[in-house]
Amino acid sequence: MLLEKTVARFFHTLNLTFEKEVGTHSEESVEFGYAWRTKTGIVDEMEVGFEAFGEPGEIRNFPPVEEQEHRIGPVFFHGVEIGGIELEYNLAWLIGLTDASPDNTFRWELEFEF
Repeated sequence: MLLEKTVARFFHTLNLTFEKEVGTHSEESVEFGYAWRTKTGIVDEMEVGFEAFGEPGEIRNFPPVEEQEHRIGPVFFHGVEIGGIELEYNLAWLIGLTDASPDNTFRWELEFEF
């Protein structure tokens, strides 16, 4: 489920995921996860914000918070046009909030349209 909302100069996106296996040998559980992004423009084609990602686990039986994965951190967005190709990229440094999370995660994304 994707939710988006602009408030003042900030654009918020929340993506809630529910994962269920299907088939003969599937698990009965439904796993829950989320991704949250808030960003705002600073100058032409540049934005800053933060992102948070989490995987709390099985909906019917969430493990203790220390055993869940939760990460949050700053993110930088930029777009340029090079030779008629539009490039957009973002870079994020996420910090683990629980024992089950990686201490640091560097995330990058590159998108180009032609």
